[in-house]
Amino acid sequence: MVVQSRPVLRRATVANGFFSFTIGNCPTGATNYVERSMGPDGQGGWQDVFNFLTPFSDTNWTDPEEAQSPNFFYRVKSVVGAAVSSSSSHGP
Repeated sequence: MVVQSRPVLRRATVANGFFSFTIGNCPTGATNYVERSMGPDGQGGWQDVFNFLTPFSDTNWTDPEEAQSPNFFYRVKSVVGAAVSSSSSHGP
């Protein structure tokens, strides 16, 4: 049995009207996607807003659009080959 790690969203903050969080625990070798939606069920669809390869340490990310809509929901999807794992968070 292969156990994949799941991304973890930490230290969510709002500063100067922008929402940011730290992303950690991403699977080694993964391409990771920060996705944003208007609702927790994906209302309006999930949109890719940032992607990155798994770093050696946590990644900090700030949404440049947050000041325009405080009701966004976020998730991080990690893709390693055909395997996908994800984690979710809500903006302020």
